[in-house]
Amino acid sequence: MYGFCEGYTYRKCRKEMIEPEDDNSSADTTISAWYKYCREMMVDSFMLREQGRGLIGGPGVIVQIDESKFGKRKYSRGRAIEGHWVLGMIADRSKDFRLAICPENLRDANTLIPIIKDNVAPGSIIHTDAWRAYARLNEHGFEHHVVNHSDPENRFVDALVEYQWRRECRLNNLDPFEQLISSIKVNYGFE
Repeated sequence: MYGFCEGYTYRKCRKEMIEPEDDNSSADTTISAWYKYCREMMVDSFMLREQGRGLIGGPGVIVQIDESKFGKRKYSRGRAIEGHWVLGMIADRSKDFRLAICPENLRDANTLIPIIKDNVAPGSIIHTDAWRAYARLNEHGFEHHVVNHSDPENRFVDALVEYQWRRECRLNNLDPFEQLISSIKVNYGFE
């Protein structure tokens, strides 16, 4: 957990925190599991804080939106992932973003459009991929453009929460380790 909070790579964490005689494959599995756990605690804590915040974007402001599945690879291989769909929304030239877990793990238009309307101000220019659920955004007070999200500049959901958490810790001079422990306590009802 300390290595995660300090931003250590798996390799650095193994080198600095694991006994040399420990099996590297089991050490990598352990580090991976702990890093995943830490991210889950950050996401849960972040989602609790998100409730009740205002809208992002606004007339003429570009808001990038993408959905991503958070979880683990099925049978630890391939692309099939067991987990939850999360919708990420970020306004360009802003530090403000929103994440929303898709109810019932659906990502159809009836699920995504209400989430977008609850988080993005009318008149915003929305950039999404070509997923068909976004096709009718123009009918809901948004200007909609399809972009190529396989372009690395348009991929943001996977690392967004971790980035924001680390940034908040740095800007507010908070100890990342203490913040992670606090998040774990809140998520498990120890506070």
